Amino acid sequence: MADEEISRLTGHPVGSVTARRRVRGLEDPTRHTRFWKPEEDSLLGVLTDADVAQRLGRTLSSIKGRRHLLNVPPKVAPHPRHSRPFKIEEDRLLGTAPDQEIAAKLNRPVWPVIERRQELKIPVFGAKARPWTSDQDALLGTMADKRLARRLKRTYEAVAARRLNKGIPPFNPKRKPWRPADDKVLGTRPDDQIALLLGRTLNSVKSRRNLLGIAISHSKTRKFTTAEDAQLGSAPDKEIAVQLGRDRSTVTARRLKLDIPAAGGNRLWTPEEDALVGTMPDKELAARIHRGRSAVCAHRQQLGRPACTPNRKSWTKREKAMLGSLPDSEVARQTGHSVKSVRQVRWSLGIGYQQPAHRPWTAEEDALFGDKFRP
Repeated sequence: MADEEISRLTGHPVGSVTARRRVRGLEDPTRHTRFWKPEEDSLLGVLTDADVAQRLGRTLSSIKGRRHLLNVPPKVAPHPRHSRPFKIEEDRLLGTAPDQEIAAKLNRPVWPVIERRQELKIPVFGAKARPWTSDQDALLGTMADKRLARRLKRTYEAVAARRLNKGIPPFNPKRKPWRPADDKVLGTRPDDQIALLLGRTLNSVKSRRNLLGIAISHSKTRKFTTAEDAQLGSAPDKEIAVQLGRDRSTVTARRLKLDIPAAGGNRLWTPEEDALVGTMPDKELAARIHRGRSAVCAHRQQLGRPACTPNRKSWTKREKAMLGSLPDSEVARQTGHSVKSVRQVRWSLGIGYQQPAHRPWTAEEDALFGDKFRP
């Protein structure tokens, strides 16, 4: 009978019933599994998976899974284009006529004929190689490849391949070549003004200037003066930034570049501050004494004091005595702690998990499974 029915009659959970059935090597009566026979296994790898599936009435995925399980290599069906090898007489015909005529004469598809001709490096029938002249090479990149192909009476692929082999970029009517006079203007003004002056995009001006290694002589960035450098480190960077009218990140970067320590960075702890460590949460103490939270936490750990967590419930001896004697979920329910907290405390004390007592299976209950063993 089904596992659910046995669970209802015996009172065991369904998962326990399923595990018991598998331990005894019994098959699931609700599953109609069709087991493999030796004569079926002998067909694997001898025929293609599709032929085996059709002959045995099984799915293709079932055939592949069984073959992978037995580590049997697949039987590859020969491709129709390569099923018949070429003869010497057939090879001699390649290139003497168009590939379509050769294919029809040999009673073959066109693609095997083309592949065989290319494999033997036989040129296509009627191909006439036209060498490129210097005048034709000079026209590459001066107009679109399709327009040049019509002008030279060549294919578009031939023109594009010739241009790429020569390393010539494609024709772009919007692209303006850079003149020596244009290069002299770079860096004399901001890039956006140069772009407006030359009628180019901002990215084009930046790329050209970076390519030539020309620095910007008219930068919008306001340089630090000697008086401003003297103020760095005398107060927090945020206050210095407000006084100088600069961003805080700019002030911090300048101070670090000059190796100037931050204001109040090495302030020593006073006895009054040490007395407050651990008496309140680190975040609250940091705001009270004007220190960083990480600095307060590090100093508390250095003093060996536990963190102040007023919302955390401490464990009593009675609660710790319950660990391991009951499931973690039951200890959590009775003590008010979370299951995670119960598990962590039990692990820290080296107490193992107490599994609930399992009711053993009787002979009468095992008889409900039947005696149909899995082959």
